Amino acid sequence: MTRAWLGIDIGTAGVRAAAYDADGRRLAEATADRPPAFPGAGAMVHDPEADWWGGSREAIASVVAAIGGARIEGIGLAALFPAACLVDADGRPVGEGILYGDRRAADETAVVEGALGVRLTGDEVTPRLRWLRRSDPDSWTRAARALPPAGYVALRLTGRAMIDPNSAARWGGIAHGGDWDDDALARLELRRELLPPIVPPTTIVGEVTTEAAASTGLPAGTLVVAGASDSFAALLGSGVRGPGDAMIYYGSSGTLLVATGSFAAAVADASVFEPGSPFRLTAYAPNSGGFFERVRTEIFGGASYAELDAEGATVPPGANGVFVLPHVSGRMVPAVDPDARGAIVGLRLDHRRADLWRATLESFGWMLMDALQRLERPLDWVVAGGTGARSDTWRSIFSDMTGLRQVRGPADAGTRGAAFIAALATDGVDGVAAMRDRWLADQVRAPATEPDPVAHDGYTELLPGWLALDAALVGRR
Repeated sequence: MTRAWLGIDIGTAGVRAAAYDADGRRLAEATADRPPAFPGAGAMVHDPEADWWGGSREAIASVVAAIGGARIEGIGLAALFPAACLVDADGRPVGEGILYGDRRAADETAVVEGALGVRLTGDEVTPRLRWLRRSDPDSWTRAARALPPAGYVALRLTGRAMIDPNSAARWGGIAHGGDWDDDALARLELRRELLPPIVPPTTIVGEVTTEAAASTGLPAGTLVVAGASDSFAALLGSGVRGPGDAMIYYGSSGTLLVATGSFAAAVADASVFEPGSPFRLTAYAPNSGGFFERVRTEIFGGASYAELDAEGATVPPGANGVFVLPHVSGRMVPAVDPDARGAIVGLRLDHRRADLWRATLESFGWMLMDALQRLERPLDWVVAGGTGARSDTWRSIFSDMTGLRQVRGPADAGTRGAAFIAALATDGVDGVAAMRDRWLADQVRAPATEPDPVAHDGYTELLPGWLALDAALVGRR
């Protein structure tokens, strides 16, 4: 009988599940669309039961049905972060699942910073917990736990709550050394019992209950492993191992994630996870994927990505003088400015949609170039991850802008990483090196995207102009 490991990736737009054998071959995958809702000014939410658990249940059932007689040895979880919901003593939600892009608690961010002496990016959970206590006292009184998306799904699968250490470290100044900080909680008047236990990624949380088995098709007793944030899982699932490795993520948000520590140590040790360790968010364009989609549908009438990319590829570096600032949801890096806004600058009557699309694709690339100037060491191995990495045009633009050679990562990096963590926890693989050497061997050997030195020189000459524009229109750097 084939041994298999199931990875579940709870994302911004939905849930993906996939099963893999001991050599990393994907046996089946399924997705359940669950886009966020925007019910009011500044709000960005999911319904924990319908979206996190309902989407997981739907995707899991499809995969279980597709793999037939394969035996699932373990289930690994990954999820978007920072995000949280409140649940009552029976584990049922008492409100919305508040996502990283929700801005309703912005006034509490400064309060938390002042109380703890930390700098926040504005997407953390801690200010939102304080805001919920103030804005919805009834739900706050009923709340027994605050859970991240993966913690909520783990609760529904096993009856046990948890949070992975990467998500906990990004909740906002209240977790250090792999545990909750009692002094910080006291300063913010938050109850420790409200928070789930922080467990290392390879921790076996529990077993699938009879109730969960009936609704998913999983065998009761299947082991559930804590897993990690979607970023850590995607990095691991793309073959990132440690310092010198990085991932450019072409997803719902654009990010440059740079490894700063050993991933082999991180999978088993919660204390490894601190802000900036074992990886650092070096460039970040929140909701840039949504911005690109709006440009495609609202400005260009729904033209296909393939059509627009083909046109954009004909435009020279610098988009014939058009610059785009992608700060549609504020700016987080290098300086936090939640009030920053996007901009399109330099338009002339002779510009075409190809120029504007090229400038849109380049927009995050300028942020990458800026970020690379601040790195302490050069990057040796860079993987292109996320759905947008399928675009040859976009990858080529980013390689030309940064001068970096990019290995194309797997489209299923999040589920692959989550399943791999489950395999590590259940003796299915013998170490983190097996991801690149065994589970991704064919991917790593595939042709990479190489930079054009002439184009890179041209972008380097243009970068000071983009930075000056960014500083003038956005401000603080």
